[in-house]
Amino acid sequence: MTSTHRTTGTSLAAATVRGRGIATSPRRLYAALLLASLSLVGPVGCKSTGDGFFNITNVYGRHGKIANGYSTRDPFAPLEGQADFDKAQALFDAGNFEDAEKAFKKVAKKYKDKPIEEEAMFMLAESKYERKEYPSAQDAYGELMKKYTATRHTEASTRRLYSIARYWLGSPPSPSEIELVQYNAGRLNTPEGDKEIPVPRQVAIAPNFTDKTRPFFDTHGRALQALTAVWLNDPTGPIADDALLMAATHHMRKQDYKEADHYFNILREEYPQSEHVQTAYVVGQRVKLLAYQGADYDGKALDDARKLTSSTLKLFPEADQRSQLANDLGKMDAAAVARDWKRVELYLRKRQFDSAAVYCVIIMQRAPDSEYAQRARKTMMKIGPERAGEAWARMPRPSQSVPPRTPGDQPDSDMPDVDFPGADEPVENSPPEEMPAEESVDDEPAPPAEPRRRPTRVVEPEFTEESPEPDEPGRARLTGGDSE
Repeated sequence: MTSTHRTTGTSLAAATVRGRGIATSPRRLYAALLLASLSLVGPVGCKSTGDGFFNITNVYGRHGKIANGYSTRDPFAPLEGQADFDKAQALFDAGNFEDAEKAFKKVAKKYKDKPIEEEAMFMLAESKYERKEYPSAQDAYGELMKKYTATRHTEASTRRLYSIARYWLGSPPSPSEIELVQYNAGRLNTPEGDKEIPVPRQVAIAPNFTDKTRPFFDTHGRALQALTAVWLNDPTGPIADDALLMAATHHMRKQDYKEADHYFNILREEYPQSEHVQTAYVVGQRVKLLAYQGADYDGKALDDARKLTSSTLKLFPEADQRSQLANDLGKMDAAAVARDWKRVELYLRKRQFDSAAVYCVIIMQRAPDSEYAQRARKTMMKIGPERAGEAWARMPRPSQSVPPRTPGDQPDSDMPDVDFPGADEPVENSPPEEMPAEESVDDEPAPPAEPRRRPTRVVEPEFTEESPEPDEPGRARLTGGDSE
């Protein structure tokens, strides 16, 4: 064929049939059918068959429409609705914020999903902020960053939210101005130091009828919501760490230590280069310690506090709070020993004397000069000192190892004690008692083992401070059968 126009698949297939008859080869037949099927979709050429359907609008929905509006418009042409926006901007520049707010609201509604909508929504929030309608302004900034997640007004919006939250919380001072100063002086969490801390007080269910700058309900809750929006919407922004520190400080001063620990933990892990990181370590370890509820409760908070205190001493060797950190570490060790003694008492009540002996040995190793160690020795004398040998042979490693101390890290004796569960037990400085040595049986052959008889009566020892110690420790052991 010499014609200049493009031959479609149908005409080519027809020509094949007319000129050659029915295709004698399956390969030629398949080729003819393929050309015929392509002719039904569209003309042969370089244009994609899906170009008329698949575009950014259909694929990405509402956001695709917005992006398509940016991509198809002339970059040098004014935005659609620019004239209306300029009129509203003129009202804003003249200080007529009430009329400007109404005008920006009309522009945002009229040109929805258009490029000008982003600018109108931001200026609408700015108009509310200038009118000191902070609750409405917070909602407006939130709607802007929710619809335009990558808006160019992110930093400006988060700064506005931070200032609103700070106003609602009463401009709280930083922990470096109060908590760290008290910690250096040993007055943190003491009755005298608590009087210097501004405790945020508010009745969340009390309505607000007079002040339009504050929400109708729960001012502090709305402030925390604004701080969360700051570091969630702009996590790499310049004030994300400031928002986290303010939220953690608020919860700490309300004695909500678990929530405060959550924010301090985010600050330490996500912002290691922040100027507040040392505060997050020093004050954060005290928050973890205060979150510990005592030996009768879960000990994870105590374990985490001990690990964090050890890390703080290593990361900040020149910190002014070093002696106080070492003092806190000693109190945590005492609280850990108190937890072990609770386990001893539990196993004694359950008559599992071998398990009780295991923790008695742990206590005597961990704190040999403590009162708990003296109790553990007396307990071992009553249940039988030979149990210590058996327990020592199969004793597991303590779950809480005492961190190493460096020279000069001794707690100051004149520092006031901090009341927290497990750390208020008196400490006696009496020398440790010697455990009775086991009798050697190397010189005599061991007697043949006798069959174990079922006990007819088991006498449980009484563990009291007034009970006299036996002259021979071996007689006080419970044998499980009749004593010989």
